[in-house]
Amino acid sequence: MFRKATIIGVGFMGGSLALSFKKNKIAQEIVGLSRKQSSLVQAMKRGAIDQGTMDAHAAVKNADLIVFATPVDTIIGLLKTINSSIKRSCLITDMCSTKVAIVEAAE
Repeated sequence: MFRKATIIGVGFMGGSLALSFKKNKIAQEIVGLSRKQSSLVQAMKRGAIDQGTMDAHAAVKNADLIVFATPVDTIIGLLKTINSSIKRSCLITDMCSTKVAIVEAAE
C-alpha cells in the first residue's frame, strides 16, 4: 500500500484508475490533479479521489506513487515543472502507449 498516490489527469482513464485504487486499497490517500476544476469536482463526487487540486506541486508533494493519465506532451511539460517537488523514492508511471519521449524527458 502507498501512503499517497497522485493521479495526474482524472478524466475517464485516470478516474477509473483512481476508483480501482480505492476498491483495492492501493493507497491511503488519493490526490487528483487536473487543469479543470469541473473534472476534480466530478472525481470527488464519484469517490475516486480524496483531494483534488489544480496545483501540480501540491499534488505531487510527498507522493509515493504518481500516475500520469494525460497526453504525452502534457507529461513531458509537467515532468519539467514538478521535478523539484517529487521525492526521490516516488514511483512514477503513466497510462500512455508510447514511452520513448517520456523516458527521454524524465532522464
